[in-house]
Amino acid sequence: MRPGGRAAELVVFGEGSTGASNDLAGATQLATRMVREFGLSPELGPVGYSGDGSMFLGGEQIRSRPYAEATQQVIDSEVARLLREAEQAALFTLRAHTDRLDALADLLLEHETIDGAQVYGLVGRPIPGGPESPLTAIHSSSSSDELTPRPRRTSDLRAPIARSSATSRAGGVRGSAAAPAETVPVERSVPATHSPWPGKV
Repeated sequence: MRPGGRAAELVVFGEGSTGASNDLAGATQLATRMVREFGLSPELGPVGYSGDGSMFLGGEQIRSRPYAEATQQVIDSEVARLLREAEQAALFTLRAHTDRLDALADLLLEHETIDGAQVYGLVGRPIPGGPESPLTAIHSSSSSDELTPRPRRTSDLRAPIARSSATSRAGGVRGSAAAPAETVPVERSVPATHSPWPGKV
């Protein structure tokens, strides 16, 4: 995505400008981290050199390297390869959809700023996370199969049990008379004068 601005200049004007300098700097930094820190280079292999080795000397930033000069040459070569491949992919995509590129430019001239929803609508693609997105469909189908949330309070657990036992006692078998209410014995407290332990009150 970062080479897109420069690629659009090459497609429309036939040459680049200084307007894409920030995009190129960001793309170069990302490609460097992909090769040097993330191990995404087939030439360098699965290695990760940390970039926290910078120091300042005379007002300039000097970065110490925990690898040899030959390794740095491989890193530079791989970063340049990644940037060229990204630029070629952006050029191929824009040249295949020049009509949408022109429509996007006209929309920017009309509104000055646009959001992602307008861009997705212009290219005819569903918005990620929108109502027509495959991710939204998967999320909605999985959420419909979720179980009923568990009650959080102890009283919520007792309530269904109490209602069920009360219904069974009152209704009994269908068509028959209601069964008499079950009597629950109540424990009576022993008076203090009749202590169960002899000699103690």
